Amino acid sequence: MRINLFLNKKDLRNSDLFPAIMDYFRRIDKFVKINIYYCLNSKLFDQSDSYNINISIDGEYMDSIEFSNIIRFKSMDRIKNINIVFGTSNLYHNICFVCFNVDIDLLFLIVLEQIYRSYKIINNEPYHK
Repeated sequence: MRINLFLNKKDLRNSDLFPAIMDYFRRIDKFVKINIYYCLNSKLFDQSDSYNINISIDGEYMDSIEFSNIIRFKSMDRIKNINIVFGTSNLYHNICFVCFNVDIDLLFLIVLEQIYRSYKIINNEPYHK
């Protein structure tokens, strides 16, 4: 499985959170491959083996356990791509992890942390050291 993240922002390298973002990429890499796209790739969205999630403040609030269940069940359903988009409507599933507006860089970091936490839950590994 791959997780594809779609951002409306040009680049994350100028962010103050870039070191933390890279740390989560390193942690997640042992569980799943993650791709970042800076524009929507309609080919990935139209595939029958893709599941699309929108991250929006208007979405359904979801905790780590619920999010890990989505990843677990979609991988069992033979879904090859989970596409996570920030702020786009008309997708299969609209969710939120925070109930207030945050900067896109911080939201991106929160989503990475939730992906990492989900795989730790799925693999019955402790999250906190």
